[in-house]
Amino acid sequence: MSINIDNSLIWENEDSFKTAIVTNFVEYLEVLKLIRKNDNELWFRGQPNASYRLIPSALRYAYETENQYGELVEPQTVSYNTKGNRVAYINIENMINEFKELTEGYFRIKPDNDLEWYFLAQHYGIPTTLLDWTTDPLVALFFATTNNDSNNNTSIEEAINDYKNNPFSELGASIFVIDPGRINERLSPFFKGGNPDKPVDLPLDTYESYSIIEGYLGRNDKYLTPSCIKGTPIDKRICRQSGNFTIHGFNIWPIDFYSSIQKDIYKIFIPNACVKEMKDMLYILDVSDESIYGIFEIDSISRGITEK
Repeated sequence: MSINIDNSLIWENEDSFKTAIVTNFVEYLEVLKLIRKNDNELWFRGQPNASYRLIPSALRYAYETENQYGELVEPQTVSYNTKGNRVAYINIENMINEFKELTEGYFRIKPDNDLEWYFLAQHYGIPTTLLDWTTDPLVALFFATTNNDSNNNTSIEEAINDYKNNPFSELGASIFVIDPGRINERLSPFFKGGNPDKPVDLPLDTYESYSIIEGYLGRNDKYLTPSCIKGTPIDKRICRQSGNFTIHGFNIWPIDFYSSIQKDIYKIFIPNACVKEMKDMLYILDVSDESIYGIFEIDSISRGITEK
């Protein structure tokens, strides 16, 4: 069951996130106008397949290794660890260290800390526990329509009907929209002045909050739930993409799996048959591979690291 709001452009599902369906660029702008009702900061994330969850690349292939009692189990892939089982995933630290060594001379500004190295590695294709977000809805639309399987024969009507029955339909692309302050208020393990009655309600500043954010790095269980953190202008690509991040804790759940914040998430669905029109508009606006990505040599280095 769904509730129509804002002239039926956006639906609020009873047990899921708010959702919208757009079939052209103008409708996309109209939905953005409805979502942006106040001055709160919004972050956007485009994904070429609407079936994809909000889970970092390093955690997409996790394996259960111990049950909740600490007993070894036969390794098997797991998407949502709801039992408290221990999981194993790729060795992020080794890849980050190799990335540092091989790209040291490429960056005009040298990172000040390990978190900024994570930012760079994430933006150049190294799997991490970060998810990229942007404050620019056109950048999000670019990522939603790039590498999208828009050449299938599914009609717009078929895709829309499928999505209405399944918010993780494979027949289109999607853009997630969040208020990072609201997400931190509900999920982040941090509080203002250490007062548990006053959760943080803004995205964390990388420099001001580094001493606590650092606890997310490496394989530890210091923090369980994700947090929203501000990116830094360390690199042209991050600047061009208006990059910010969510960082996962010890819990491997996708962000959109947390029931406490599903009502605070918007998901915009674009049928595959509508993707080309969106791409054409972005090209006119000079939102393209060249303007978004910039340096390509580092991408080749990153691919060499991840393919080992």
